[in-house]
Amino acid sequence: MNTFVILRRAQYKGHAQLVPDLVSSRPGKLITLTLKADYIGDLQLPLQSAIILGIYERVGEPILIRRSTLHNVLYRPGYTELSLRLEDYVTEDGDFRAQFRTLCTEEKPTIVLELPEPNSCLSTGSELGRERWHQIAAACALSPHYEDLLLFRPVQIAPQQNMVEISVEFYSPHLKADQGMTVQILSRDGIAATSIAAQPMGIGTAAVEWERLKDGFTLAAHPFRQFGCLYEVEAEELAAAAPKPQPRIPPQAGNEPDPRPRGPAIPVGWSQRLIHRLGELIPDPNALLTVLRDHLSVIAPQDETLQAHLGILYEKLGEYNRAYEALRQVPVDKLPDEARLALLRASNRIGASVDHKQIVEFLDLSRDDNIRALAAVVQNTVDSRAHAALRYLLEENPPFDETGLVSFLNGWQDSYQDANVISTVAEYLYLFLDAAVACEYLICKIDSHPELVKSGEFRTQVLDYAARCDRYPAELSLVLEEELDDALRRDDYGRWEQVRSLLPKLSRPQAVALLEKCAYTASLAGMIGVQLLLELSRLLRESGRTEETIPIMEQAVNLADSSPELLAAVQVEQEKICACLKQMEELNQFRVPAEQAAKERLRSVLKGKRMVIIGGREQAWAETLRQDLALEKIDWKASERNQRTDYSHVEESIRSGGTDIIVLLYDKVGHTGLDNLKSVAKRHRVPFIEARLGYSSVLWAVDRFYADLAAPDKPLSRA
Repeated sequence: MNTFVILRRAQYKGHAQLVPDLVSSRPGKLITLTLKADYIGDLQLPLQSAIILGIYERVGEPILIRRSTLHNVLYRPGYTELSLRLEDYVTEDGDFRAQFRTLCTEEKPTIVLELPEPNSCLSTGSELGRERWHQIAAACALSPHYEDLLLFRPVQIAPQQNMVEISVEFYSPHLKADQGMTVQILSRDGIAATSIAAQPMGIGTAAVEWERLKDGFTLAAHPFRQFGCLYEVEAEELAAAAPKPQPRIPPQAGNEPDPRPRGPAIPVGWSQRLIHRLGELIPDPNALLTVLRDHLSVIAPQDETLQAHLGILYEKLGEYNRAYEALRQVPVDKLPDEARLALLRASNRIGASVDHKQIVEFLDLSRDDNIRALAAVVQNTVDSRAHAALRYLLEENPPFDETGLVSFLNGWQDSYQDANVISTVAEYLYLFLDAAVACEYLICKIDSHPELVKSGEFRTQVLDYAARCDRYPAELSLVLEEELDDALRRDDYGRWEQVRSLLPKLSRPQAVALLEKCAYTASLAGMIGVQLLLELSRLLRESGRTEETIPIMEQAVNLADSSPELLAAVQVEQEKICACLKQMEELNQFRVPAEQAAKERLRSVLKGKRMVIIGGREQAWAETLRQDLALEKIDWKASERNQRTDYSHVEESIRSGGTDIIVLLYDKVGHTGLDNLKSVAKRHRVPFIEARLGYSSVLWAVDRFYADLAAPDKPLSRA
C-alpha cells in the first residue's frame, strides 16, 4: 500500500482548522481536504492509499496527528479535493524527522510527499489516542496560531437513569479568565442544553436530562471563533454506555418516597425549545411573529432568545428597522448565527452602523451555508465596510481553506461595484488558484464596470497577472489600449515598455489594430512615438502588409529628426522593408502566372458551385475569389477562436445539397463542434479543406486539394 504524508503550515490561510478537525473526529469519519494542484505535482495518489495528516511550524519540525485512508479524489480547475476516512492517531520518531529534513528543503504552505518505508519511522494504534492527544495539545499551546483555539476532549460520558453526566478535559494554557469561553452541550436539534465553563487545564463536568440527549449530542466551543473543536456523540454510542435496567426492589418500611407534591421545575432553555416547536407548528412567518410578539414577549420581555427570533422574523418580513432594534438588544456573542446575519442585512437596508468584525468573529464559518450567506451580506454593504470586512475575513483571521475561499468568492455578484473589493478578490484568486483565473476575473469585470479600466492601479494589477499567464483573454487588448494611451499622454516610458512586452500575448491582428489606432489618433512624440511606429512597422511587415509600412516610416523619420540613435533604428527598419519589397517583386514575377494557372484549373471544376468559408470575419477579397473561380456564390460563416459557434445551419445546407465545398480558416476559428460538421461533410462527399486566412492561402489550398483528387481512384467532387 502507498503511504503519503500531507503537512500544512498552521499560519497559512485557512489551515488552522486542520488541527481541531483531526483531534475532534472519531475513527471512521470522512473529512475533506483541498489542495492546490501544484502542491501535489506529479505525484499519483491511488485510492485506498494511506495518508498521514499533520502540521508543521518550521522546516524540520513536523507534528503528525492522524492516519487516514484515501476514499475519493476529485480534480477541479486549479485544485484537488481529497476525501479521507480518519483512522487512529500516529506518532513519529527521530528517523522520520531526519527523513523529512532531507526531503523538504524549502518552506511551503502545504507539503505532500511519499513515504517509502512508513513502518520503520511511524507508530499507530488505538492505544496512542490519549497520550498523543496530550502531546498535540501541548505543541499547539506553544503556537501563536492557536491562541484562540479551545482544545478539549470528553473523558467520560456516563448515562444514569434520568441524567447523562459529561466530563470534559481542557488543555489550553493560553486561555484567559475574561475570555468567557465555554463548551456547549447541544442536543440533536442544535439547542444548547447547558454548558461547561472552560479552564486552562483541568476537567469540567455537567449533567443533562437523558430525555434531551438520547438522540445524540454535540460538544462545541463557544463562542466559535473561526475554527474550533466539535465532538459528536451518536445515539447508538450513548445507548451502549447506558446502564442496564435493574429489577425493581420493593421499598422497605421507613424508605417510602415522600408523597408531598413538588412544584414544576423550570427547564433550562425553555424559550429556545418552545420557539423551535412553534416554528414547526406555525409555518407562516406572519402568524409566528404574532404569537411571539403579542403573547410570549409579554410573559418574558427580557428573554434574549425570544428577542433574537423576533429580529429574525422582522428581517424576513422586510421590517428592517424593527429587526435592527430587536437584535441590537442582544449581545452579539449570544445571538445565533441566523440572527447575526439578519442583523447585518437589516443594518445594510437602513444604513445603520454595526461592528462587522465583531459579528464575523462569532460566526461559525466552518459551515458552507454561513459562508454563502456572509458573502451575500458583505457584498451589499457600504463599500468601505465591505472592504474592511473582506480584508479581515481573508487576511487577519482567515477561516477558509481553498474550497471555502472559492465558495465565498463565487458568492460575490457581478453587479458589485467597489473597486477595492474587486481588487482584493483578485488578489486572493491569484494566491489560492493562479494568475490566469485572477486576470480573467478582472477583465470580466470591465464588461459590467467599464470605468474600472480608467484606473491606473486596476490596469497595473491586470497586466501584472497577464505577464504571469500561459493563456490570455482576448479582452486584454482593452486594458493595453488604455494603458498605451496613458503612456503617450504622460510620456511614461515605463508604461510603454510594459505594453510592448505584452504585445506578443495578443494575436498579431489584435496587436496591429492596437498600435494602428494609437498611431493615427494619438499625438506621437519623442522616443515612445518612434518606438511605437517601429513596432507597428515590424508587425505589418511580418504580416505580409509591407506596402502599408511606407507612410508609417515617413512619420517615424519626422519624429526621430533630432536623435541620431532613433534615426539609426529607423534606418535599420527601412532596410528590412526594402529587402521585403524586393523579395515581393521577385516573387510576383513567378506567383502571378502560377496563380493564373491555378484559377484556370479550378474554374473547370468549381464553375457554378457553392462554397462556404468558415472562420474570422468576411473579407473584401471573397467576391474576387468567387469571380476568379466561377463560383455561383460564397457564404461566409463568421467565427472567432474564443467563441462557440453553431454549425447546424451549415450541416443542414450540406444535407439539402446547398453546399458543394467547405473551406475552414483554421487560424481564425474555435474548434468546438467541428468534428460533427466534418463527419456530415464526409457522409455527403462534400470536400472539407483547411487553409489560413488570405486570398492566396485559400486559392492554393483548394488547388492542392483538387490536384490530390485527380487520381482515378478518388472522386473529384459530388455529382
